[in-house]
Amino acid sequence: KLTISSPAVNTTIGMNQDKLDWKGAKLEIGFDAAYKKLKFDLHSPGLDVLVAKGATSVKVGEIKMQGDAERAYPGGFLYLGTSKASIASMSFANAQAANKGFSVKEISLESTTTSKNDLIDSALKFGMANITMNDTPIGNFHYDYSLKRLHGPSANQLFVELSTIDQYKNNPEKMLEMQQKWKQYGIEILKHNPEISLDRLSLTGKSGELKASGKFQFKDVAAVDFETPILMLSKIESMGEVSLADAMIDELIDGTQTDPDARGMMRSQFYAQIEGFEKQGYVKREGKTLTSKVSWKNGQLMVNGKVFPPKPEIDP
Repeated sequence: KLTISSPAVNTTIGMNQDKLDWKGAKLEIGFDAAYKKLKFDLHSPGLDVLVAKGATSVKVGEIKMQGDAERAYPGGFLYLGTSKASIASMSFANAQAANKGFSVKEISLESTTTSKNDLIDSALKFGMANITMNDTPIGNFHYDYSLKRLHGPSANQLFVELSTIDQYKNNPEKMLEMQQKWKQYGIEILKHNPEISLDRLSLTGKSGELKASGKFQFKDVAAVDFETPILMLSKIESMGEVSLADAMIDELIDGTQTDPDARGMMRSQFYAQIEGFEKQGYVKREGKTLTSKVSWKNGQLMVNGKVFPPKPEIDP
């Protein structure tokens, strides 16, 4: 078990006597005898910085991180396990600027990676609560994604060999041999229909929500498809959905733009674009919410069931 600690430091820096209050940190890392498994635990009460005689400040609240990891394959780069990190709060303020700064509470990051029958699933969740910009509440933000059905042995061996590629860059015969191996790994990986998903992308404010989700995958790939890479496009399938509350548009513009003229310009440009997409059918209005569904299949991009970009009309 390894323990690393940093003492608290409360001091002044530079000619302006800027204030630094680092509240210390402690990190503990534990390994098993074979260094195959590890556990870690980090804790710090946070950090405060005051500069320009207090006109500008940066504050970071309590920091915590815990987790465990286990090497999936001997000598490999893939790890299984869970981890969680959080920052209680974070803020930046500048009393001398029109842009007054921002603040965030409860920043969190969680990850989980598991394996079953040599297929690896991995998921990550990131969130921020009570986001405020220029004294305007913005809301809560979430970003979650996942990777499913990754063939572990093939992906691991590919990563291992890529890490040694420099020693073969001047050996054309060896490079050709390696490329043939990578092709076989790719075939095996895609044979299991791996899927990358945007499970949740959202910003929730007092007036509504912006949210999106989607997934991307190769479907029914065969070894012969690798002989003509351009045909691989026909094996890609993806779909997604985006929705946005009307009232949140103004909320976002007000929170990011302090100048009234800039606000007016952004509103005008945004609404003009949305109106054009609505007329073409690429954006639909459901009550007070704008929505779009996007898909890619058989080499064609579709938005709300319509080809995108639209095909030009040909005069008779």
